[in-house]
Amino acid sequence: LEKRILQTYQNAHNQKKKQLFNMLIIRVNILSGINAFSNNKNSIAEEKDALEVLRKEIIRLKESIWLVDYYVEMAAIHKQTSEYTKAVDMQLSALRVLDSLQVKDFTRYAEIEYSLGQSHYETKNYQKAIHHWKKAVQISRKYGVVSRYRTLATNNIGICFRKMQQYDSAMVYLEKTRLEAIVLKDTTWIGIAEGNIGDIWIIRKDYAKAIPYLEKDIEISLKFQEQNNAVSSLAQLALCYLELKNYEKALHHYQKALEVYQKYEYLMIENEGIGRFERLLPIYEGFSTLYLEKKDYQKAYEYQSKVKVLQDTLKTKSFGEQINLMEEKYQSDIREKEKTLLQTTLKNEKIQKWLAVLAILLLVLILVGGFLFFKLKIQRTRLQAEKVEAEKQAETEK
Repeated sequence: LEKRILQTYQNAHNQKKKQLFNMLIIRVNILSGINAFSNNKNSIAEEKDALEVLRKEIIRLKESIWLVDYYVEMAAIHKQTSEYTKAVDMQLSALRVLDSLQVKDFTRYAEIEYSLGQSHYETKNYQKAIHHWKKAVQISRKYGVVSRYRTLATNNIGICFRKMQQYDSAMVYLEKTRLEAIVLKDTTWIGIAEGNIGDIWIIRKDYAKAIPYLEKDIEISLKFQEQNNAVSSLAQLALCYLELKNYEKALHHYQKALEVYQKYEYLMIENEGIGRFERLLPIYEGFSTLYLEKKDYQKAYEYQSKVKVLQDTLKTKSFGEQINLMEEKYQSDIREKEKTLLQTTLKNEKIQKWLAVLAILLLVLILVGGFLFFKLKIQRTRLQAEKVEAEKQAETEK
């Protein structure tokens, strides 16, 4: 499909400008989809090239509103390659374009503010993440746009405070998330908020208070097939019972967590760096600790062995991801340097060309000037000779 669109795009040069522009938009959208699906270096490079063509066409057609999409898409590419500083620059550029437009698109404002929060969160700049997520919530409330941010961004603010170990503030925002979800009748987010509140109580080692929140989260997660969340919360609930020395309930919930994991393993997606193995690890660790407490050393050893295998797998995975990331950054830097070198070369060639033109013009001026100078000198010499001749003739006549 991408090849067919590209062919149409290439054949569109002789059609109307608007048709060409529309084809460029379609091409970028399809490349973006291919990039998201395949996540390989070639598709990223192709999308960047297509976006550069689109940017030039946007400027040529003075379609400023489309610059927002250009910057947003470029930010997405930079986030994909973990270049979050560049992503932030693109997102701020998108906001500046929105500010320059007469008609304000508050939906886009909310979306970009939310995305800025994500970029800062990834670099662990939680204060800035909170700032942008608060703005996203404020815009959502004031203008009635993107209502999901009232739960999503508010929950993220709570998570930021949890990361900064400001648990009272975290609890305030997670409770706001829960109440907002109730108002919006968003059952899924009611469950997520309940689970996150339970996590705070676990961090504070108040396991009894955590249990009802986790139970509610698990109930909702299983009902709406949120398997990732269900597995994590079941493991957390089992941990609560383990800490409270209620080994039977701890065993039951660890077994339930493992059962849900094994049933829906193929659906486990990565979220905040937590993938399939990261969700399985606390279950195996819990089993190992539980059997150790029950003095069943054989089973404790079996699960500890599984823990070790998983930890080695995660280390290998992490190392591989770091290598891939470094390689991608290296390739990206090379492409940027090549692009800069090409631009510099073209600029130097242009300067050299103009210098050559100026040199030729200067030479022509010198030649013309010399010719005129000698011509004038000859004329003066002739006039002077005629004057002397006239004076001699006059003298002779006297």
